[in-house]
Amino acid sequence: MLYEASHIPNHPEFDPDKMPYLFLHDFETGVSTQLTEGIHQDRDPIFLSQDEILFASKRPCTGFAADDCPSRLFKMTISSESIEEFDLEISDFLNDLKAQIADEGIYSIPGLLENAEFELDRPKLNNESNLLAFRVSILATMYLVVFDLNERIPLLTKEIGLAGSNYYWSRTENKLARLGNFTETNRSVKIIDFSDDSTSVIQLPDQASSFSGWQNDGSTFLLSKSAPMPNQGAFVFNHNSGDIIFESDESMPDVRNWFYYTLNQDFLVQMVDPETEGALDIWFIDSSGNLIERVTRNGYQKKVTDISLSMQ
Repeated sequence: MLYEASHIPNHPEFDPDKMPYLFLHDFETGVSTQLTEGIHQDRDPIFLSQDEILFASKRPCTGFAADDCPSRLFKMTISSESIEEFDLEISDFLNDLKAQIADEGIYSIPGLLENAEFELDRPKLNNESNLLAFRVSILATMYLVVFDLNERIPLLTKEIGLAGSNYYWSRTENKLARLGNFTETNRSVKIIDFSDDSTSVIQLPDQASSFSGWQNDGSTFLLSKSAPMPNQGAFVFNHNSGDIIFESDESMPDVRNWFYYTLNQDFLVQMVDPETEGALDIWFIDSSGNLIERVTRNGYQKKVTDISLSMQ
């Protein structure tokens, strides 16, 4: 399992909300290993293989100076701890995209667009087809790009807003789901099937507050639902039948984030330690809210970003 964890060390140039450390957790040994330091704004780690991860970073910039640096994609080999930029060789593609934006006349201030740099982040990999989805942004404009790592070509470039930046691959098919409309009266997920280039729209329950992931049975979404802050509720929603097959209630523990729904119908969550007030750790709980296993023990704010292929 890969996750981000925000530390608060005694460092004059450290913002815990912007500079998380990246961790690898081994479920068999119960050990979490720190992979990177938080001064580069490393984010969004995913598995490329059992020994390689891909993540977004503002390297080589550090500290508060990283705020003004563009994010790029980097690859880390875990066994050797080596890190290198993940070069997709898309400079021509990005130049064409900037020219397209210029033709649209969105940015009228002279030199603003010309001097701006693209940022790449939020990578998501479909392991079966080797398709990589990631976000490309420049100034206030954002695109979802799907790139074929085998053919080395982009298959999709779609302008998106903040809601559209929330996307996940199916774990069983070549389908990408992204949050579509998200208003009080219309909440939906759009699904793109790269096997036949078809698109469909799934309407979500009215109480859904965000799209938290496509679960590993291929038919259910994990959805967050509105709850009194700072707690967070959740649904498990069968998008084929339109049925809610699980909904959390007030008897559930103090869950802050719902990350994953297993085939055993358990949940991987971030919750407040019931014995240590304020400590946030990752746990497995069952659908009745019973504690099954505590996964981490350092008490820092966390975000699970990927689960290994062996666990899926």
